[in-house]
Amino acid sequence: MKRKNLVYIGNHLRSSAKNPTYSMRLISRLEAEGFSVVASSSHNNKLLRFLDMWMTVVKHRRRCDYLLIDTYSTLNFYYAIVVAWWARRFKLRYIPILHGGNLPNRIKTNPKTLKRYCQGAYTVVSPSAYLANLFESAGICKVEIVRNAIDLSRYTPKANKTFAPNLVWLRALLPLYNPQLAIQAFQRIQSKFPTASLIMAGPGDPQILEECQTLAIEYKLTVDFLGKINQEQWIGLGQKATVFLNTSTTDNQPLSVLEAQAMGLPVVSTAVGGMPFLIDNGADGFLVDRQEPDAMADAVLKILSDESLYKSMSEKALSRAQQHDWPLILEKWKSILN
Repeated sequence: MKRKNLVYIGNHLRSSAKNPTYSMRLISRLEAEGFSVVASSSHNNKLLRFLDMWMTVVKHRRRCDYLLIDTYSTLNFYYAIVVAWWARRFKLRYIPILHGGNLPNRIKTNPKTLKRYCQGAYTVVSPSAYLANLFESAGICKVEIVRNAIDLSRYTPKANKTFAPNLVWLRALLPLYNPQLAIQAFQRIQSKFPTASLIMAGPGDPQILEECQTLAIEYKLTVDFLGKINQEQWIGLGQKATVFLNTSTTDNQPLSVLEAQAMGLPVVSTAVGGMPFLIDNGADGFLVDRQEPDAMADAVLKILSDESLYKSMSEKALSRAQQHDWPLILEKWKSILN
């Protein structure tokens, strides 16, 4: 079979070899399957990033079998729209990959642009059944679901882990992920379990970090803020934790939640965006209203107060994560691209 040439447009920003972005992991896997992949762009400067994307499409247009376009809901949305316009001019088969948790708002604010973008595509892919349902219900286009993948062999739950009130939170310290909610919930949890611990990891806004630290001091809580961590550190934390907290105000299909489930962690999350498609409420985790620290604390306390419930949720979380193993997801991508 002829080797397929792909151009992958997205925010492939530079990261350490130990902590590659999801898009770079996907590229590596596709290359291992025999695809030739040109990726753009890794520039941190937004203007240079856009120019590099455009120039890459122009340069490789004659040998490009498929053009993959990561599609987010903020500035990258416009990168994607412009790149797709050129793809149509060059008669390239392009495939939008829908990621942005705020794309539902784009359906309301930019319906014609979004419809033209999607209906001119070879096919449209999303890792999220939530986004697929919204796009199809709005009459934008049919969407093929290709889940985000994880390497299950890396996230093996720790054998004979001690059942202890250890909580972990892993996202960026940004308003979108509302880290303050985790601290507010933890205040209530620690009043019931004085030995409970909370570790919060992730890069972000220094001002948000200061607000979180101040809140922890105000509540007289001991919270460990680790900043940005690599994959090995995250796995170490996850294997010691009992519950994973997700406090987003908007979300789609976060890898951190999938990875937590792969380590057998029940996830207590706000019921926003695609989270109800990732968590079976009451079975492998709990969903609560956003901005409700009492509800989040109550859900965590149910798990910490009942070891048999924890074990049941842990097994079901692991079973759900197995649907995202790389070999399964790669077969889906190969069926689309071949």
